[in-house]
Amino acid sequence: MGRTVYVATLAAAGCAVLSASSLPAAQSVDWGAIHSFAGHYHAIVEFKNGVRQEVSGESKIPFNRSFGRAGKMQYIFTGTSVASARSSGPAPTGPCAFQKDDPNHSGENPSLRIDLFINLDSHTYDWQPQPVIVHFESGGYSPECGGPPRMMTAMDLGAVPLSGLDLPTDSDVLCGKATLEVPDGDSVTKVDWYFYPDDGKPRQAPVCPAVLNPGRKAG
Repeated sequence: MGRTVYVATLAAAGCAVLSASSLPAAQSVDWGAIHSFAGHYHAIVEFKNGVRQEVSGESKIPFNRSFGRAGKMQYIFTGTSVASARSSGPAPTGPCAFQKDDPNHSGENPSLRIDLFINLDSHTYDWQPQPVIVHFESGGYSPECGGPPRMMTAMDLGAVPLSGLDLPTDSDVLCGKATLEVPDGDSVTKVDWYFYPDDGKPRQAPVCPAVLNPGRKAG
């Protein structure tokens, strides 16, 4: 079972201490003053063969490091998500169905890594959660079907990193909805996310933009 994976890219060189940035004329948010983000993400991958994968995470993403110069700073936030994932689809049938891959699995991770990159040079941001790794037994021997004994295997669910997202100029909330689809591909991925400064201040939810096929396809 294949997956379409999108990757966030970042060219890093050197580090600097977190500090308030010099705001360009079009920028009304001081991203350098933010010490931590919180929020959530949700993704659904639907395959043409009827398999469906879903992942969600509640995240805390504190500041990690920064580099660059005034007006062109890049800020890196690294944190964790309480994440859960599941896959579902038609179960294999037939006399030797137990030897075929069953798509119905679920798992969770209470401390899954997530990275958030803010790039004032390109005026974009990227975010990259790690996938939930689900372990399960598969296969098995029988006199009628033969085959190897049952073995423990694993699958990754929910790796949906996005890059090149437009950084808002009038809000410190990073949110959006995306549809990822490769022409003639075998799946469609729908993602939504909402990250905000974790400073206890109330915020009015902005209208989150919808984007089609953000980022760069791997492979």
